[in-house]
Amino acid sequence: MKKILSILAAATMLAGVLTIQAPQSQAASGTYLGTYDLRGDGTMQMVYRNGGKLDIVDSWGGTRSYSFGNTVWAVGPVEDMDGVPGKEISIKAGGDAYIIHDRSNRAVKYPVGGNRSWAIVGTAETNNKPGAELILNIGEGIRVIRDSEGTYRDYKMPNVSWALAKIADTDGQPGDELIVNGSSRLIIVSDTNGTTREYAANSGTWAIIDAVDTNGQPGAEVILNFVDKVRIVDDRSRSTRDYKMNSYAWKVTEIVNMDGQPGAEIIINDNTKMRVINDRAGTIYNM
Repeated sequence: MKKILSILAAATMLAGVLTIQAPQSQAASGTYLGTYDLRGDGTMQMVYRNGGKLDIVDSWGGTRSYSFGNTVWAVGPVEDMDGVPGKEISIKAGGDAYIIHDRSNRAVKYPVGGNRSWAIVGTAETNNKPGAELILNIGEGIRVIRDSEGTYRDYKMPNVSWALAKIADTDGQPGDELIVNGSSRLIIVSDTNGTTREYAANSGTWAIIDAVDTNGQPGAEVILNFVDKVRIVDDRSRSTRDYKMNSYAWKVTEIVNMDGQPGAEIIINDNTKMRVINDRAGTIYNM
């Protein structure tokens, strides 16, 4: 288990990005992006991209406009990110991530900075506190923005090719984990306590298939394709289980609860023969 970096304060209140307009009789212009409850009062707001501005329009006609400077920008996930009623809008704008709190008519900037390529990956509840966290791929690692606290935390990845493959609760404790293919290892990040766990893979070909509860115990198991076998990583118990295949020509066709007992079974087409892994029982059998 490794402790990865520290929480860094990063929130900056923006001045001069918001314009509020009086109710207008004409229809809103621009590209329609969606309708959401952004104010937390049960009313719905319509969101438009209007040139270089993001316009939010109330049902009664009031409009609020947010701008992000002279840079290319795009809307990311729309989710409750601060634990207060009403959804927030995430924005990728140049070297900055923004989170719009339309309920309080403000935008918060989280600088990513540097000459780096980065992307918004998604949102997830990773720290067992109200509000989803915004997950970024910042090139050399993963950044988790905790908007409810106005902070972020970085998790540096190995100096190799890596990919964030899944987000799921793997240890059975509150808060989702980040599941990463780290080239020669599987990396699981627990943002709740700021730690990572590594499970050795190999230097050959392998892949993350899914993260599903297969043994009926709290937390999802991570299912790996190891070419000649299926490996199941039980992060809750920090253990792995292997199920040998009869050939290299196999694939998982479905993961479903077949027997009505806790935990899903893994159905595999193994060179035209159907086989089933019952991980709860630790068995594999032919259909």
